[in-house]
Amino acid sequence: RKKYNLPEDKFIFCSFNNTYKIQPKMFEIWMEILKEKHDSCLWLLDTHETAKSNLLEKASELGVKKDRILFGERLVNNEHLERHICADLFLDTFPINAHTTASDALWVGLPILTLSGDSMVSRVAGSILKNLGMSELVTTNYEDYKKLALELSNNQKKLNVIRNKI
Repeated sequence: RKKYNLPEDKFIFCSFNNTYKIQPKMFEIWMEILKEKHDSCLWLLDTHETAKSNLLEKASELGVKKDRILFGERLVNNEHLERHICADLFLDTFPINAHTTASDALWVGLPILTLSGDSMVSRVAGSILKNLGMSELVTTNYEDYKKLALELSNNQKKLNVIRNKI
């Protein structure tokens, strides 16, 4: 974590999806999660200065201090994969799920929490998880997504069981 300027003593949620996939409702859910999980932060991909500025401004409007939203620069693939091991839980986007990004996270053993919908692009991560026998990480509504994120972030034993299963 030190290598990537991440806090050693916080639960780190991450989402390395492209910024355009972060829709307002999902970002609001993420901020609710951070407000309930006080010792946590959210690590995102730094894709564009305007997007970064807008996300930080929205976080502040929603009552989350800007220093709890962290940004990681684009890296070459092996370094990008390596940094995944620093996170505790990958929060997928909705209605456009992680595709290759989901595979990257799972490849290094990082659990993904996803919300599946009716469209193909909103079922990709869920399909990958179900194929791995990890249906317990697939939700179908925002309330269950938030509840499971908080449950996993507050239950290290359960999270470790899921990591080991991956």
